[in-house]
Order: sequence, then C-alpha cells, then structure tokens
Amino acid sequence: MRSFTSLFLIFFFCVTGIAVAQTPTIVNCSITSVPPLVHAEGLAERLGDILASCTGTPNGSLTGNMGLFLNANITNKLSPQGFADVILTIDAGGGPVPANVSAQPSGLNSVFWNGLTIPVPADGKVSFRISNLRGAVNQANTTFFQPLTATISFNPTGLLNFTHTFLTVGTPERGLFGSVLSTLRCGPQGSPLPDVITFSNLVAAGSGFATLRITEGFAHSFHPREPLADNGVRIVVRYGNLPAAARLFVPDVIVGSTGLAPTSAGDFGLPPSGGQVGPTGSALLLVRVRGTDANGAGGTLIAVPPVGPATTTFDSASEVELAGGSGIAVFEVVGANPAIVEFATIPTFLGLPAGAVQQTVVTTMQMSLGPVSTVATASATAPVPRFAAVPPPPDCTLLRDCDAAYLPRLLVDPDPLQLTLPQGSAYQVRYVRVVNQGGGLMTWSTSTVYRSGSGWLRADPESGSRNATIRLDFTPGTLTPGLYEASLVIDAGLAGTRTIPLSLTITPRPIEPPARAEIRAVTNAATFRPGPLVRGSFGTINGVRFSGRELSVTFDGMAARVVFANDQQINVLVPAELGTRATAQVVVTVDGVASQPFTVALADAAPGIFNPGVLNQDNSVNSATAPALVGSVIQVFATGVMPPEIFGVIGPPPIPGDGVEAKLHDRILVPLYAGPAPGIPGLQQINLAVPGDLPAMRTEVLVCSTIGGQKTCSLPATIFLRQ
Repeated sequence: MRSFTSLFLIFFFCVTGIAVAQTPTIVNCSITSVPPLVHAEGLAERLGDILASCTGTPNGSLTGNMGLFLNANITNKLSPQGFADVILTIDAGGGPVPANVSAQPSGLNSVFWNGLTIPVPADGKVSFRISNLRGAVNQANTTFFQPLTATISFNPTGLLNFTHTFLTVGTPERGLFGSVLSTLRCGPQGSPLPDVITFSNLVAAGSGFATLRITEGFAHSFHPREPLADNGVRIVVRYGNLPAAARLFVPDVIVGSTGLAPTSAGDFGLPPSGGQVGPTGSALLLVRVRGTDANGAGGTLIAVPPVGPATTTFDSASEVELAGGSGIAVFEVVGANPAIVEFATIPTFLGLPAGAVQQTVVTTMQMSLGPVSTVATASATAPVPRFAAVPPPPDCTLLRDCDAAYLPRLLVDPDPLQLTLPQGSAYQVRYVRVVNQGGGLMTWSTSTVYRSGSGWLRADPESGSRNATIRLDFTPGTLTPGLYEASLVIDAGLAGTRTIPLSLTITPRPIEPPARAEIRAVTNAATFRPGPLVRGSFGTINGVRFSGRELSVTFDGMAARVVFANDQQINVLVPAELGTRATAQVVVTVDGVASQPFTVALADAAPGIFNPGVLNQDNSVNSATAPALVGSVIQVFATGVMPPEIFGVIGPPPIPGDGVEAKLHDRILVPLYAGPAPGIPGLQQINLAVPGDLPAMRTEVLVCSTIGGQKTCSLPATIFLRQ
C-alpha cells in the first residue's frame, strides 16, 4: 500500500579546502542505494545505506565539508559529539574505516561532516558508505507515492563527478494492520480465574478473553532490535473502561504465524495454544516487556525459556497492572522471519468476581506500534525506533480471510423504507435488524445522511456491539407537504457497511371533525386497579385523545381538580361534594368537546398504597438497600382510606370499631397518626411503629378502613426490615 509520501534526501559535498599538488585530484563516483520499505508510522526509521564507488587520481586526496539533507527531520540519537549513530566509513583498499570526523547536526533535517578527508590510494579506487541514517517518516507523509531520493554534489565542479544524481533511499508502507475479534465484556456473571495462573490453566478455567490480531504491512515490519537501536519493534496494547474489580492477564510470549503452534486462545480459526517454536529460531516471537512508561518505552523483557535445539513450548502468563480502569501491555519482537509477512494473535484474559458489576461493561482495547512518541526531531532521550500513535487498518484483506466464519459479517434488513404520512401527524415507527452473520464481536454505529429536510428521523440505538433491532422514528413534525429523502448508514468496520435508502412523503393535512376524548377505565390512582373511588381521594382516568388546549373533568357535573394529564392518562382529585352517591358519571372535555359519560362506582373506603409509598423514619424510601429499623416509625402514603369529613377526626369514631388499622407482617397495629398528608389534598398518611421484636426480613404492610362496621383493606405493599 503506497498511500504515504516517501522522503527525499539531498546529499551534497562542498569543499572549503583541497589538498592538491600541481595536478588536482579528480574523482568519478557511481552512487547507489538499496531502498528499504520503512514504516509509514515511524518517527525514527532507518533509511537505506548510501554507497559511492569511485575512481580518481592515484595517491590524491580531497578534504572538505560534506553535508546531507533530508526533506523530513533527521531523528538519530544526539550526543555531545553530535550524531554518534550516523555512520560514515571510507574504504581506500584496506577495508572500511570510520571517517576522520563525526557527523554533526545542522538544523532539523541536515547533517555535516566538517573537515572530512577522502584519500585516493595508488590504484585510484576508493568508496564510502553512509549508514544508519534515521528520519521522521510519519512527519513527512504529506504526498502520495513520492520516492525517497538523495542528491549528491561537489564544489568546485569537475573534481568530483557522479554517474547519476538521484537515489531512492526508502519507501513508506503501513507497518501494522490489525483486527479486534472481540472485546472484554464485564458482566454480572463474572469471569473465573484458575488458582495457578498459566496460559493453559486460564483456557481450562473458562476465563473470559478477547483477542487482537496484528499483521505486518510488509515483510520484516516486525523486526528485532537492530544495532545502535534501543529496542526492537514493539506492540502496545491499551485497555480502558475496566471495572474496579477486574484483573487482566496476557501471555508472556507470543508465538506468531510462522511458529509450530501460534499463540491462540482458540479464535481466528486457530486451536488454543500457549505457543510453540522449533529449533530454527526463524519464527515470529514477541516477549512481554515489564516496567515500561505510559508510551511503551523502556522496561525489561520478561525472562522466558530460551529457544533451544529442540521444540520450545510456552505456557506462562502474567498480570497487567491496572489503574483507574486502564492499563497497558507491551510486547517486543525478539525473533522474526524477514522474508515473509507474519501475523500473531494476542489474547487477553479477564478475571472478575461474580456480582462485582450490576450491568455489563464493554471495555476498550487499542493497539499500535511502539514505543509511541510525538518526538519527530533528533533527541538524546527519545527511544529508537519510535512511532506515531496511528490506529491500524483491518488486516483481513492482507490475510485474505475477510469472509472467514470467525470474522464478523454484517447483515441488515429490510431494504428501502418508504412512508407516507399526513402533515402534522404523530411519529411512525419502523425497525431495521442488525445481525452478525459471522463470528467474533461486531461493533457498529449508525449515521443519517439527509438529502432533503433534516431531523425527521431518529435511530435508537445509534451504536452497539451485539445483534440488535434499530428502532426508526419517522417524525413529520412541522414538515410541509413534499418528498423527503435520506440514507441510514450502518458502519460495522471490518464486518462491512450497509446503506438503507429512506423516504418520507408528507401529504396535506386532512380536514377532520374534532376528535372526541374516549374514557376506557377509571382506577384507584395508587394501585391502578379498577374499583370504587372515594370522594376527596385520587383517581386515574385512562383513555385516548386527552391532549388539547383546554381540559376539564366532571363527576356528575361537579368539577374535579386535574393534577396530571397527557394524551392517554388523567389524574384527578375526586370531588368531596359527591356525598353519599354510590355511582357518578365521569366526563372528560377537551377543547369544548365532551366524551361519552363513563360510570364509576363510589365508596366510603377503598384504600390503596402508592408504590413507592413507604418511607423510613429518616424520610428515605424503604427498599432492600434502605430497610426500616425495627422499633422505628414508618410512614405509609395512600389514597382512598376514608372521606375527608371522617378521616383524621380526633376523638372516638362515630360508630364503635370504626377507624383505621394496619397489619405489618403478622401484627395488627394501631396507627400513631392517620390523616391527611400535609399540603397534598387527596393523599393520606398513616404512621406506624414497627414492633421491636420483629426480625430483619422482607415482609408486607397493608392498611384497613372500617366504616359503619364494614372493613375494607388495601393490597399489601412490600417492606424491608432490619435489626
């Protein structure tokens, strides 16, 4: 993939002084370079050696200042003596020897050898080589397909002549491709860990795992440490969004595709194995690095069994240090086959106690070449090599397994959706199914591209990582009549992208007679159960078409106070003036249009406890996590306990035995208070002392009203007690 700029070298030689006799030394050189593929992500990439093979005046000598220019920053190691790792050697017949001066930086993209002497032996043949020049390839990637070239010149002209001018010294290519087959899912069920942590024990214990696959963009992209480098190519894996109780474990050694048995937890079509290599040592091998910084630099390779003359099997694993729900695992290439493109899978195992989280948490996993850096200039401390934090593109095209059963594959239905709705109508719902027809985890997201109008479509959910049904709400809103078009784009990355055409035709608003509200049920406002209502208490009216500019409710023509209303529900305070009626006719009027009357039964008592309707003594809502202390006072809130002219009267009841009582568990209790809740007409409050000898438990409480010797009890409400 040549989608990144190449770099240019401009290499020149200028002479400040020439040691000559009567006849000037004339040298003719053929200059060559073998251009390597370099990481497009790299910030300190080793470029190709430059070799000059020359013939000149026997026993002559040239002395001057040689300079080299790069169109990107030079990023070799700085030292007090200059560039200690830019190597220039001269071979005058006795083999290559270091130049008489060291390389010196000049600006960001040039290097000089000041006072350099090139001797010409008696046979007139001399050569020189520049090696280990490093450049910020990623920083220079601004133009596509531009070769990395060098130009060499000498002044004064005619003394040093070259057969050609331009040299290609490097070609950028993506170095890392990858896939995330799955991510770690931390659910209430947890993830078990074995007593002894090894790779095989983690697999046998059924520990949850997720796998990353890394693939070279070109042969030898993954290479071990080179001379004068700080480390080999590293892979940095970052984890995030982990719950506090989670623990992560990774293999200490990753065996790649060229091993006898690649490391695998059992996905990407590979059998489970901690990894196995033969005695040749040419397999891709990565070893975990402990103690790195946050960018994957520094640290120490974990000690692992050496690759010996026989087969070597790896089974060790170790924990990833986590802080604040995040962590990093770093692996360094210690072995590779430079002749072929290799890949490897990196499994991560999860340990999580059951019940540690209440809802499933999906973690994040990211990978990049490392060490990661933003330093694109020469430095005395920045690691060599180093890389920009560039997310890798999918690798299935390289490995030709995009259609493999173990990779996710997006299926979407239905086909184009077309709706016709009248102007100003309510929203309409349609559904689109998103299915992973392959394996692994498929993460997807949606976006809407409007071609006319905007905001008339809403998708829920907008993203996910499992099979799902997307709800599409077509909302005409204030759209004027006409045709509106859009596309719903579902992007599942590696699994594919689907585009669904959508159209919404808005027709002129029909002229219709006013819609009449319709009452379908009248219930107790606390229990929502059909039954008699009590004057002065709350009732709920269910039906349709209750929305309008003006709304009123009457019982036998008496106005009821409306405390809540939407298009399908009205909560009212039943008129206290209904007296001793056994029934009443309920009418809902919307914008002057009355509904058909609805007959509702009336009674002196029909207690119902609200849910939630029990408060502890400290006014907290009683629940499993906030139980009431035995011996304390609880507050029960209800409606329909008694009519207002009876409820809360101080003194003996009009009829002996009448009044309010409660049952808590198996105890009959006389309320400490039973009367109107302060400030809220229609709401009644019953305060009860919880017996101190009751145990901690989940039980029930109910409220009973006795009027005229007739007892009526509420449905029980759940209550939690503690010692």
